[in-house]
Amino acid sequence: MAEFKPNYEPKSDPKYGSPNMDPAGTHYRSPNGSIPSVGGIGYGSPNGVGGDYTSPNSDAFDQTNWISIWGAADGAGQPTENLAPMTLGVRFKTTVPGVIVGIKFRSAVDYPQEYIATLWSDVGTKLGTVTFIAGTLGWQGAYFAAPVVITAATFYVASVYMRSGLNHRTLNGYTTAHVNGVIQGIADNDSGRSNGILSLNATETFPTIAGSAPNYWVDVGFIAN
Repeated sequence: MAEFKPNYEPKSDPKYGSPNMDPAGTHYRSPNGSIPSVGGIGYGSPNGVGGDYTSPNSDAFDQTNWISIWGAADGAGQPTENLAPMTLGVRFKTTVPGVIVGIKFRSAVDYPQEYIATLWSDVGTKLGTVTFIAGTLGWQGAYFAAPVVITAATFYVASVYMRSGLNHRTLNGYTTAHVNGVIQGIADNDSGRSNGILSLNATETFPTIAGSAPNYWVDVGFIAN
C-alpha cells in the first residue's frame, strides 16, 4: 500500500470534473486528472494526512505514459535509522528528452512526516521542488507544480529530504547502472560522477556525500517527448 499527495487546482478549473473537494472546500480532487501518476501510485481514497487527499491504493494506477528507474514492486532495501535530518539522492540520465513530473521514494516509516522532493542539475542548481506529507510504508511521491523539462544524455539528481525516521538503503546498489528503457540510475563513477549520494544538514541541501554506491530508493516519474 502506498500513499500519494496529488496536486490541487482551483475548483473553477474545467479540466477537473470530480465534485469531491478538499476539506477547506476550495479545490477539487480529481481521480482522473491530466497529470499522470508518479511512481506507480494513482488517485483514489479521500483519506488524507494533513487535510489533503491521498491514495493508499498502489494498484490503481496507469503506467502507460511515464516510466521510472524502478518499478512499483522494487525496493527491498534494508531499513536504516536516521536520527538526524538528511537529503538522500540518486543521479540519473535519459537517452531521450522529456519531462520529469515528480519524484518518488521508498518509505520505511508508517507515520505522517513531511518531506521535500527536489530535482537538481548535475552541479546542484534546483530545477523543481515540492513539499509533501507521507505516512505509509512503500513508494511515496509528489508532483511538481509543473513538469520540468530535461535533456537527453545529461546528468540530473533527484533527492528527498527528511527530518528523521527510517529510510531504505541497499549497499552497492549502483555499482552498475540500473536501466529501464530510456532512463537509468547511473553506475557509480560514470564519467567520474558518484551515485547513491546524501547530505547531512539541518535543511535540504544538494547531496554530495558518496560511499559504497548505495541505492536509497529515490526515483522520478519521466515522460519522453
